[in-house]
Amino acid sequence: MRNLPILSSFSIIAIILAHANWHVLSVFTNGDIAGMPFVFLDQLCKFSVSAFVFIGGYFAAYAANTTNPNVIWKVIIERIKNMLWPWIIWSIAMTVFLSYKGSQINLENLIRNLFIQYYFAPLLITFTLLAPFMISWAKTNTRNFIIGSLLIEILGVVLFYIRTYDPNLMGSFSPIIDLGPFVYVRYTLFFSLGLIYGLYPQRTKEKIERFKGFFPFLIIFTLGLSIVETTIAFSIGGSVWPIGGDSTKFSSVLYALFFILWFICLNRLSLPYQQIFYKIGNKTYGIYLSHYIVIGILNRLLRMVLPWKDFWGIVSVLLQVVFTVVIVIGFMNLISKLPTRRIYKYIFS
Repeated sequence: MRNLPILSSFSIIAIILAHANWHVLSVFTNGDIAGMPFVFLDQLCKFSVSAFVFIGGYFAAYAANTTNPNVIWKVIIERIKNMLWPWIIWSIAMTVFLSYKGSQINLENLIRNLFIQYYFAPLLITFTLLAPFMISWAKTNTRNFIIGSLLIEILGVVLFYIRTYDPNLMGSFSPIIDLGPFVYVRYTLFFSLGLIYGLYPQRTKEKIERFKGFFPFLIIFTLGLSIVETTIAFSIGGSVWPIGGDSTKFSSVLYALFFILWFICLNRLSLPYQQIFYKIGNKTYGIYLSHYIVIGILNRLLRMVLPWKDFWGIVSVLLQVVFTVVIVIGFMNLISKLPTRRIYKYIFS
């Protein structure tokens, strides 16, 4: 799929935008009407993680699409090694960085950064480990594989809603819904869709293209539902916010799904400065891991010179996005050209 690097670049820019936006949105009190533009920006970005999981599934299928189990596991282990070291290194760096903001450098905070701050890395590693079994099932019975993935997705999202709006129902089990595999199951559908598309790209595209004309309307409609649902959570506050605006609520799952399906239907895109998007799209894992620290620094600097609400809040968010992308890409290029290029793969994958 020639458009995958573009989808990947859109997704990482959306992730940076969401995290920069959260620095401003978190300043508003619950239900404050002035915070609504930032609620909109927050929900606009909710396709991003699901799109990354879809792309991970596509490449897992593409790399492991062979009948030789030894080759499959060799490819899978190599992919995991490429993800593992940068994840650990940046988790350590984040632990040290946060110590300057009052956090302690200890094992507990390191584990928190490994599995909560950088939750996408273990999520993708887990799905990559499961990929050979999922591919085998998908090849054996594609229809049952899709139905099974959909049921697992629905179960995960239902548990999420119970956790969000009636946490007492699950008692001490409730916080666990936010951690580890219980979060991962809420992305099952997207990894499975990526696997199916990687295994059967032409057939999948042909089936989806019949609905191509509906997708823009469905994207707008589900984005609207997501904004309404998040506005309700924002107004309620308490334990419902900010988790009620998560990317794995039903409206956001549908928004991300239709966005990805629409992207599959597109022929080769032609965008202004397209090569820039390709370069960003090919460096997304490294950008994802390193952007938190850059945004943290930029956030502190911009707070000194800009008001943090209304128009200037939007300006601050956009500045953080632009400068984060430029700084991180520049740093990655610098490391790749100096003698340090030998360790590039351990830092950025």
